[in-house]
Amino acid sequence: MPLYTAPDADAGIRKMVVYALGALPGDAQVDTLRTALEDPVADVRWNAAMALARHGSTDGVPVLRQMLDRQLRGAGASSATCGRTTIRIRSRT
Repeated sequence: MPLYTAPDADAGIRKMVVYALGALPGDAQVDTLRTALEDPVADVRWNAAMALARHGSTDGVPVLRQMLDRQLRGAGASSATCGRTTIRIRSRT
């Protein structure tokens, strides 16, 4: 049984497993990372989305957008910069 889906794995363990999987080379873990996008814990979903981005996948963009949107709107901002990338949140009105 994969560690990520182990029934006794708590959120902290799942979060670290997803982070570690994202740091591994290759694409064998991408399906597991996609599954982690549906985790009930936000930190696990965030790590999965970031890990997928590191692997060149855009599958985690909705999760990243949702979390950044929530953080930026709470701070009254409309954009955030992470490294060399600026993410702008467009209004959906």
